[in-house]
This record gives sequence, structure tokens and C-alpha cells, in this order.
Amino acid sequence: MENYHNTTNETGVVLEQFKTKAKTQDDVILNLFKSYQMKMSASEVYHLMGLTTAPMTSIRRAITNLKNAGMLIKLDEKRIGLYGRAEHYYRLNSGPIQKKLF
Repeated sequence: MENYHNTTNETGVVLEQFKTKAKTQDDVILNLFKSYQMKMSASEVYHLMGLTTAPMTSIRRAITNLKNAGMLIKLDEKRIGLYGRAEHYYRLNSGPIQKKLF
């Protein structure tokens, strides 16, 4: 599964750095879900990460990657997020993982 979506056509060392950073963000977010064992939205993950260098878009990307890999489940329940728009809650998939993330 691709962690980094190369929309700016980066190459070489820069591309590898971006891929590594995206994988690390995915790992951090998965570990938050494992540690807290509760449903969370992207905004809540953002707040839990504190003063992070990860922008909200990277958090949303990581959550989507983890959902697509079967590690998180997207719930029908929503909340109003940081930008005044509805966002879904996600929770750790406690069942068998459907796909490998890495």
C-alpha cells in the first residue's frame, strides 16, 4: 500500500524522505488508536498529537490509508470538526485485518 501520494512528482532522495515521513505519520496515528481504544475523528487525532508538524491533510491521509488497509473502521457517526464541517469518527478494527498496510 502506498503511504505517500506523489501528486507533485517528486523524485530521488526527496521522494524517499516524503514516503518515510508519511509512513511514520501512519504509524503514529495507528498507535494513538491502539493506545486510546476509542473512536476518534481527524480533528481529535490532531489535538491528541499536540503541536505536531503533521498538517490536518496528512492526518486525514493517514486515517484513510489505515481505513483502506482494514486497520480502522469508518463509523456512520459524525461530529463537527476544526473547520466547522462534519467529519466521521473512526475506530480501531478489532477484527481480523483485511489487508496489510506495509
